[in-house]
Amino acid sequence: GDIAAPSDASIHRFGGFRMLDRSVVPGGLRDRRCHRPGSPPSRPEGASPDEGNEEEHEHECAEYVVPLPRRGGVGGGPPSLRVRTRERKRWTKVDVKALLSHRLHGVDNTGNVAVWDAESVLTHCLFFGVDALPVSLGGSTPDDAPLGLQEVLSLATHPAASTEVQVDDGRKVLRVVELGAGMAGLASLALSALCQAEFSNNVDVNAVITDGHPDCVANNEINMDLTSALYPSRNNDLATVQSRRLLWDASPYGAAQCASVILDSKGLFDLVLSSDCTHFRDFHASLLATLGRMLRVGGWAVLCQPRRGLSLGQFMNMVQVVNGNIADEENNSSNSFTVDSEAGMGPLFKAHLLDRYNDDLWTKHESLQDKGDGTYDPDIHYPLLLLLRKVRNYNEREDTHVAVRHQEERHLI
Repeated sequence: GDIAAPSDASIHRFGGFRMLDRSVVPGGLRDRRCHRPGSPPSRPEGASPDEGNEEEHEHECAEYVVPLPRRGGVGGGPPSLRVRTRERKRWTKVDVKALLSHRLHGVDNTGNVAVWDAESVLTHCLFFGVDALPVSLGGSTPDDAPLGLQEVLSLATHPAASTEVQVDDGRKVLRVVELGAGMAGLASLALSALCQAEFSNNVDVNAVITDGHPDCVANNEINMDLTSALYPSRNNDLATVQSRRLLWDASPYGAAQCASVILDSKGLFDLVLSSDCTHFRDFHASLLATLGRMLRVGGWAVLCQPRRGLSLGQFMNMVQVVNGNIADEENNSSNSFTVDSEAGMGPLFKAHLLDRYNDDLWTKHESLQDKGDGTYDPDIHYPLLLLLRKVRNYNEREDTHVAVRHQEERHLI
C-alpha cells in the first residue's frame, strides 16, 4: 500500500516524452569493460564474458545526445555531448527474485526495470533551462535556480585550501550527487562528461551517482566506462565521477553513511539531483534527511517527480512541517510555497514547485491527454519540478525528529 498505484496506463505502454535523442548502439556492450566483476547478472552462469550476444539478449547500449552551444557561437566547443549507458531492453521480463530484492537489499528493484522518463526530463532541464517566468517577472521560477547549463555551473565553488594545492589556477569545483539514480544516472553522467568534452568553463565536476541497490551501483560503473570511452583523448582526472551505494536512512547509521560520501567528495554538495523518487511514502523522512545532510547552505536540490497520487504532495507537506510552516493538505498543489518558521531555527528550505516549465513538454502533455487512448496518465507520467534551496544548516537531532514524527503521525490519520 506504500507505492502510489500506477493505474492502467503502464509505464511500458507510454513511450515517454523523448526530451533527449536516444539511439541504440549495436554491439556496444561487447567490450570487456561491460562485464566487470560484480556487474548485474545478464548471462547464463558459466558463459564467457566475451559472449556479447548473451549480454545483449537482455541489455542494450543506449546513447543519449545533448546538444551544446558552441563557445561564442562560432566553434571551439563540441556540437553535442554524448552519454552511453547499459540498459535493460524495454520488454525484458523481470524475474520474481528481482522483484523481491528489497528483502535482501533493503530497497526496491524499480531502478533496474527501466530508465524512467523523469531522468531524461531532468537532464534536459539542467542543460536547457525552463520556459517558465522567473519570480522577478511575476512567475514562480526562482531567478538563481540551477536550470540551464550556465546556472548549474555557477553553483561551483573554489576548493578548500590544502597543502596539496600550491597554485590557485582559478578553477572551481561543482559537487553533484544524484540520489536514487537507478540503472542510469543520466543527469549526473552528463554533467560529469562536461569536463571530458572540454565544455565545463573552467569548472571541475565532481559527481557521485548513488542508489541503494547494488546492481544499480554496478551498472552505473559500466555507464561511466562506456561514456568515458567516448572521450579517449581527455585526461579524466578533471572529471571525477564515482558510483556509490547509499540507502536513505533517517537513523544515525544513515547520517554516518552520508558523512562518508561527503568526506570522500571533500565537501558538502552544491547540487543534489533526484528523479521519480518520492513515490515510496515510507521513505519520505529518510529522503528529506538525506537531502538536508548532503546539501551545502545555498545549494539546490532539483527533484523531477510525477505526482503519483498523494506522494509528491505529502513529501512537500513534510518539507513545510520541517520548515515550521504546517500547511493544510489542500494547499499541497500550489505552484510555490513560502516558509515562515515557528520553531525558532528558521526554515530549512525555500521551495518552488513548477508544473508548466517547458513549452514543448506541455504541448506533448496536452496532445497525449487529448488522444485519450489509455496509454498516458499524467499522474504517473508527467514530471513536475520541485526546487529546494537550503537556507540553514541541517540540525540532525531536531530536523530528523520532526520529519520522522510527521511520517509516523501520517500513518495514524
